[in-house]
Amino acid sequence: MNSSNYFSRWFFGFIVLSLLWLAFTFPFSLAELYTGLVVGAFISLFTAKYFEEFGISSFAPSKILGLLIYIPIILWEIIKANIEVAIIVLSPSLPIEPAIITAKTKLKSDIGKMFLANSITLTPGTLTVDIIKDTYFIHCIKIDKTDERYATESIIGKFEKHLRRFVK
Repeated sequence: MNSSNYFSRWFFGFIVLSLLWLAFTFPFSLAELYTGLVVGAFISLFTAKYFEEFGISSFAPSKILGLLIYIPIILWEIIKANIEVAIIVLSPSLPIEPAIITAKTKLKSDIGKMFLANSITLTPGTLTVDIIKDTYFIHCIKIDKTDERYATESIIGKFEKHLRRFVK
């Protein structure tokens, strides 16, 4: 393993973990800062080898901006899906048409596929059941069409174009 590559991944983990520590330890104090830095450095020593897709380049402004743009998009999709599921559940006829559908992604990295799978699962009414290469198997409580092209456009499409801003 290249030592500069390892350092890059270690540094990424160190910064992210330290910031998470500070975010979860409010109100802020100097002791919390020191503890967060030590814990972040220690954990990053042992986990850096697992983060092959991350490094200092992950702090590129375009990637950070892409992530910051993605957060309100996923939150909006979650809110819309919650309303749709509430309407289905509260309807006396319970108009569900459950199905497991397949959809394809153009994302190549494992972390990108993980972000996409979690985004689908976080959205009420859909659940990522399995991923095989670039094919997702998604359980839906109500779907208009079960063909792969429609599923790819309607479920994966709304997330994938935004995910590409910060993952491969």
